[in-house]
Parts: sequence; C-alpha cells; structure tokens
Amino acid sequence: MILRLLILPLLGLSPSLAHAADADLLASAPEVQLSETRSGFYLRGDVFYDVGGDLDGTRALAQGQALATAPLRGEFDDGASLALGLGYRFTDMLRADLTVGYGERDVSANAFAVPGCGSLCLAREAATARTYDILASTYLDLGTVAGFTPYVGAGLGAVRVDYDDVTLLGCGLGGCEATGGEGSEDWRFAYALDAGLAYDLSDALTLDLGYRYLDTAGGRSWTLGTPGGAALAVTDEGLDRHSIRLGLRYRFH
Repeated sequence: MILRLLILPLLGLSPSLAHAADADLLASAPEVQLSETRSGFYLRGDVFYDVGGDLDGTRALAQGQALATAPLRGEFDDGASLALGLGYRFTDMLRADLTVGYGERDVSANAFAVPGCGSLCLAREAATARTYDILASTYLDLGTVAGFTPYVGAGLGAVRVDYDDVTLLGCGLGGCEATGGEGSEDWRFAYALDAGLAYDLSDALTLDLGYRYLDTAGGRSWTLGTPGGAALAVTDEGLDRHSIRLGLRYRFH
C-alpha cells in the first residue's frame, strides 16, 4: 500500500482516481451466472383411451368322452387405463422409463350351438377383462421446435390378464338362462409401440399426447358349464390394444 502511494504521484494519479479505476474495472467485468440444471430422472402419469377391438380364440367343448372345438369370435368394448412410472433422460434424444398400469374392458363373444341341448339351443359368453401391466420402454426424441418434440418408442414387459364376471347366456326352447363361470388369471409376455408429440409447459413439466399399440400373448380365458351338460374351456389368441395416450412428465431438480 505504501509503495502504491509512492508510485501513484509519479504516474500523476491520486488514490481516489485509482479507486475509481478499480470500480470501473469491476463494473465492466462480465457477470458470471450459475445456470440451474435438472436431474435426468422424471415421473410420469398417463391416461389411455382404449379403442374396442376383436378377440379371437378357441372353445373346447367336452361332454363325456367326446371333445369338440369351436371358434371364439369376441369383441372388446372401448375402455380406459391408467399408468404411473419413473424414467431417466440419458441424452437430449434418448430416454427410458418403467411403468405400471391398470385397465378394464368388457368382452362379449359370438353365439355357438350348445351340444346336447337341441338344434335351437345357442349360447354366448360375456366377461370383464382386467389387465395389470409392467412395461420397460425406450423413446427417441426427434428434436424440439417451438417447444414441440415428436418421438417414437418401443417397450417390452408383461401383462397380467384377469377375466372376471364371466357368464354364459344359454337360449333354447325353454327360454334363456344365465350361468356363471370361472375366469382365468395369468401373466403374459407383451410388447408396445409408441409414437407421439410432447410439449414443454415449463422447464420441468411436459405434456405428452400419443398413440400406443400393446400386443399381449394368448392364454387361458375362462371355463364354464353349458345348459346341455358340456364343459366349456376357452383360450384366446392374445389381446391387441390400440390406445390414445395423454400424460404429464415432471423432471426433478
């Protein structure tokens, strides 16, 4: 400090002018800002509108020692499903998540001739199909323009299919009679294909609108007793689900 006071007069500068120069230097220095970065982890919640579709399968009819088969041609009603999950964004283009979901749809089947009940005796089945799915999915974001990001994705997992409220409506000369049956429950392999468009509501919240195709492997459906005394066992060839997806993703700090 003493040396500085001795040198400044030689340079023609006063201490006050030196302090002013220091202040000007500090004021002109670029401001350093620490940008807030977010974690790669995110939570997601989705609702699906599941479009009705076909259900194909096989009926096995046993009466005494005789065994016959008949085709099943069923239909799924429109329904809804929900999913929650945890994901991670690896890069600006690549992310993945693990989701669990639940859905419910009504099923109705075509009529068939009941063995041992006369030529005018027909029956058809009705049931409720409840599904519980676990899916691991990977998505490729195709670039963001004005906050909008198109994406495609694919997933693998398992779906538990529970058939419940199974009834057989049998009609003959004496009228119609409804009998109850037993639905099957089993886990099945499934894969999903996704496509959609995401929009950034904020730096943390993203709105997701998309389409999902979920294909589930076939399996046992239900067993019933017919008015003619035959045992009926039904298997399906798998469940196809076409869904419109609306969801939110929240990215952690």
